Amino acid sequence: MRKQPVRHEEVIDTDLLGELLQAVPPQMPPPGLRAKVLARALGARVLTDTRKTTPFGGYLDSFMMMFDLDMDRSSEILKKAASQDSDAFASCPIPGAQLFYFSGGPRVATATCGVLKIAAGAVFPSHQHEGDEHVLVLQGHATENSGRIYQPGDVVHQKQGSRHSFRAHSDGPLLFAVVLEKSNKWLIGQIILDFVFKRWRFS
Repeated sequence: MRKQPVRHEEVIDTDLLGELLQAVPPQMPPPGLRAKVLARALGARVLTDTRKTTPFGGYLDSFMMMFDLDMDRSSEILKKAASQDSDAFASCPIPGAQLFYFSGGPRVATATCGVLKIAAGAVFPSHQHEGDEHVLVLQGHATENSGRIYQPGDVVHQKQGSRHSFRAHSDGPLLFAVVLEKSNKWLIGQIILDFVFKRWRFS
């Protein structure tokens, strides 16, 4: 017959515990702790609500991470971009393209941050990336000269030294958010080829 294991139960001296607790001086919580605790407790619900009310809300997490911005600022930028207001988007030397600049968070403070709008069917000409580039496609589709298709929700990383061009599809305008570490180098000869042969290069 198997013996039952002996169970040892600990007895807590509540008087001693009370004395120990009284001996410890009260500590003030760090500033902002209450807000952080509440934010964690409510964060999932708030983020879900914000996604519902923010244009491109399904990409809010990616946007916040890419630009090192909080939820409120990210939501504000996405709403402004979605409005496609001509006051928000500045003209740009590239035909069919406009850019809306904004400041990113500390991690991307030295980079160029913005939302690029490209008219349906327009070609964004050949260029070389002098620094890394990160792109989040918000709306529309594009075909790269390599044949790659960009679609909403795609996060694309172009490494320093890489080259490409692309054409926005007819379901435009194409909108994408971009972090550019350094200015692009424009490839004039290839730009001419892209313009002349765009029907074949991007078919």
